[in-house]
Amino acid sequence: MRSRRAAPHNNTKPASESYAIGVDVGGTKIASALMSLKGKIVFRVEEPTTKENTIGAVLSQIAKLIKKVMNQSRASGLKIKGIGIACATLV
Repeated sequence: MRSRRAAPHNNTKPASESYAIGVDVGGTKIASALMSLKGKIVFRVEEPTTKENTIGAVLSQIAKLIKKVMNQSRASGLKIKGIGIACATLV
């Protein structure tokens, strides 16, 4: 009789327990959300797009919203796999 070894343990969470941050940059608002990889929104923030028409001001606003979502995910113990940013204009 041959002995069998147990399969190695995989300590990573399944994909359904992983999350991503999405950012939607628009002309009137910027929205950021934490969502499961299955598409369920867990937490969302948005605010009007800055009236300051400079790349620095918009990037600062995007970073601020991402940090809000990251802080919420940390407080909830959720693991972020990545960040995606969508912008419907010429970059």
